[in-house]
Amino acid sequence: MKGLPEQTRIRPAGQRAIDKALKELQNDVWVIITKKRTGSSYDDHISLNQDKTAEIQRFLAER
Repeated sequence: MKGLPEQTRIRPAGQRAIDKALKELQNDVWVIITKKRTGSSYDDHISLNQDKTAEIQRFLAER
């Protein structure tokens, strides 16, 4: 979660909020979370679902 502030990432309440938001986005199929090999371990890679681009743009325009 490199793009999020560190004070949000390290606090338990912030981590719960991040997990909840990611789960909701994944359930709506707006994001795709895959495991990517990074050296000797695996990390989660999060990307937007290209098939949902128009729906995501409409959602953001409404806000």
